[in-house]
Amino acid sequence: MRCRDKNRITRLPVIPVGFFAFFALLLLIGSPVAAQSLAGGVTAEEEGTIEIMHEDYDNGTGKFRYFLNTTAGKRIELKFNGTVPSGLSTGDVVRVSGQTTSQTALLESDSALVLDSASTTSLQTLIPVNRNTFGAQKTILFRVKFRDTPTPDPYPFPGLAGTRSLLRTVSNFFLESSYNQTWLTGVIDPASAVDIVGWYTIDLSQNDPVCRFEKIAKLAKAAAVAAGVNLSPYTRHVFAFPSNSCPWAGAAWIGGNPSRAWINGSWNFDMRTVTHELGHNLGLEHSHSLDCAACEPAEYGDFLDVMGGAEDGGHFNPFQKEELGWLGYGSSPPITRVSADGIYTLNAYEAQTSTPKALKILKSSPFDYPATYWYFHYVTPTGFDSALPSGVYLHAGSIPNSGYNGPYLWNLDQSGATLNWQMDIGETFTDTRTNKAITLMSVNGGVATVRVKSTRSCVPANPTMQIAPASQLIVRGNSAAYDVIFTNHDSAGCYEASFKLTKTLPAGLTGSFAPSQLFLLPGGKAKAVLKVAAPATLASGVYNLGVTAARVGGGTTPATGSVSLVVTNTAPTITVSTSKPSYTRGETVIIRASVKDGTTPVSGASVDFSLQKASTFVDRANATTNAAGVATYQVPTAANDNPGAWKTWAEVDTQRSNTLTFTVN
Repeated sequence: MRCRDKNRITRLPVIPVGFFAFFALLLLIGSPVAAQSLAGGVTAEEEGTIEIMHEDYDNGTGKFRYFLNTTAGKRIELKFNGTVPSGLSTGDVVRVSGQTTSQTALLESDSALVLDSASTTSLQTLIPVNRNTFGAQKTILFRVKFRDTPTPDPYPFPGLAGTRSLLRTVSNFFLESSYNQTWLTGVIDPASAVDIVGWYTIDLSQNDPVCRFEKIAKLAKAAAVAAGVNLSPYTRHVFAFPSNSCPWAGAAWIGGNPSRAWINGSWNFDMRTVTHELGHNLGLEHSHSLDCAACEPAEYGDFLDVMGGAEDGGHFNPFQKEELGWLGYGSSPPITRVSADGIYTLNAYEAQTSTPKALKILKSSPFDYPATYWYFHYVTPTGFDSALPSGVYLHAGSIPNSGYNGPYLWNLDQSGATLNWQMDIGETFTDTRTNKAITLMSVNGGVATVRVKSTRSCVPANPTMQIAPASQLIVRGNSAAYDVIFTNHDSAGCYEASFKLTKTLPAGLTGSFAPSQLFLLPGGKAKAVLKVAAPATLASGVYNLGVTAARVGGGTTPATGSVSLVVTNTAPTITVSTSKPSYTRGETVIIRASVKDGTTPVSGASVDFSLQKASTFVDRANATTNAAGVATYQVPTAANDNPGAWKTWAEVDTQRSNTLTFTVN
């Protein structure tokens, strides 16, 4: 059993030139970034591209910030009042809806919006950006000084040769960590790891109490263009400048093309910080650790990984490499996905070979929460992992990843009594939730042997499926989406099961699943979305759609389901009526909704009725139109119902009827 100090190594404190100005800023606004007054404002909706920025502080903490660059040219900082949606990347085109706020200090934006994280419409991704994680990453370093930077600088950056050497080391790290698939390169000098421009003196004060990171980037780029540099080929922009009031050691966009990274101060211009920020640019978040089941995650707690606490390199963990496509994708080395008892081998994680580099075991099924997996890998002290202790380590990570969903370096003793990060030969890790026991059998040279065994018996069972809604109506030329909820009923001792989704569509319709294959633990649920498109030339009518989910490898009866799609030529008109204008309590109110496509009745349409009883609560019900295009809702009245004017209306998808008022005495 091996333990370590869970606290990351921190650098010696150095007082920067801009320290006293920054201290004054703290007194003024009460926090390292900005004090905010999140008083409620008016609802606003905006569209544009999102920027996700992460600030890395030298004290081992970090912070995310979100900005929207709108189509109208505004820059808006986004605040979330809960969990931030997962899967976002800088450059995504999004639509946001939130409340405007008033801020006592507004930095690097024109205004701010507070978004309701519980709402599915507060942030919608319209066009996701394509991530660039393979091949030559064309990178440029902007070296910047401020108009009042002292000469000579008391805290100088390395000279040109030293800078080139450091950036070559960073490029070599990416090359090794990606198994020779990703590296940095220059454009002006392709033989160089990074093109280096500057020094440029920009019209900002080093003692400015406001952290103007966006202004630094803008002025540095303008200076480079004025000097004749063509910036269009570059996909990675890095800005290095003498320490100023920005409270972080480094900052970077999560994703982005071109991406941006900022290095604050010469003592932060090192292999770890530059690599870490470029890791963010590739789309990675932090590598945490979890010391015990009841513990808070340690932000930079993974001491194996440069996205965590590793000081001088340290490969990205298997979860992150899979996220980047460097493992388990295309020609990348494989990850072994465990779906049965057996003996499995782990080759040295750093080896530049096509052998399996990690085991992956499903830990929880994706429904209410992201899918979570165990990852086992065998670290050897070679290459950029040369400073790490050899051993088999365990991580947990969730897909899609967002913040504290991981990845975590996992303490094998989740009681927290000891810090046991590496498996000893003969040691068994047991996951009581999935009933799986993983034992390290041997380590021989560059290969570790692991046994995976279920602790309970397995009895496969037939899966089940639910599809919602049962019916939808669209105008031809549009599309509809159905949620397919799938449940695996295998017994607790079984491994994950894989189910392939197929569809049966009438001629003329097209459709696809996202995802098209589900991986589920026993008792697990998962959701796939079936999107169906009706071309503009399709005839109007009712179309029946079929869905099948079959176990890969067979052995059980597939789950099946069906829904309908009503296609119209134009947006339908909906008219509600009652069987008479007034009722006496005790009678049954009969409400009818007539749905027409022009003058043609629409059959098979799903109608949602609403009934408001004399200014009290609203009853709701659903019915389907008959061959005459009419749906009926019958409501018995009771003696204790409130008398007076009652109101009713009906909806078919996004179309709403008139509101009808009638009397109940």
